[in-house]
Amino acid sequence: MNDNIPNGTSNSSSYTTSLNLWILMDRAMATVFRSFEMELAVYNVTPEQAAIFHVVYWADGGITINEIAEQIVRKYNSVTALINRMAKAGLVSKKMSSKDKKYIVSLTKKGLQTYKTLTSNAIEMAFSGFSEKEKQNLSIYIEKLMKAGRKMLGLDFKPPFLPA
Repeated sequence: MNDNIPNGTSNSSSYTTSLNLWILMDRAMATVFRSFEMELAVYNVTPEQAAIFHVVYWADGGITINEIAEQIVRKYNSVTALINRMAKAGLVSKKMSSKDKKYIVSLTKKGLQTYKTLTSNAIEMAFSGFSEKEKQNLSIYIEKLMKAGRKMLGLDFKPPFLPA
């Protein structure tokens, strides 16, 4: 057996193809991420903050820090630190829920204005070479990858004894 292939991987050709795809995907993500990062810097916003803006905006009425962390697949402590900095800058507000003692995060007027001024030209430019059908297909493939990754991390596990 080839020493470069992880245990449990039986097909070296499949492993090489998967590894090459991973490297290609990582490089593509890094280049688009850097472009988006440069674009957001004009607004004094990081890509991580932009992700939080997006999730909180679409939550319509507030969302817990834990729910934000789950949606953007980041650790709770990292999201809490980002939320605290955004709250200090007046972009979001944190209010303790009377029900379950969890913080509910929502956008302030300043945060909403900031979110609405953010552009995503770098992202649009990166995908401009794709037809709508290609974008739809890519979305399907990325969703499959994300679902597999979430399963490996145990993020979507629901005990069988809990109601659906």
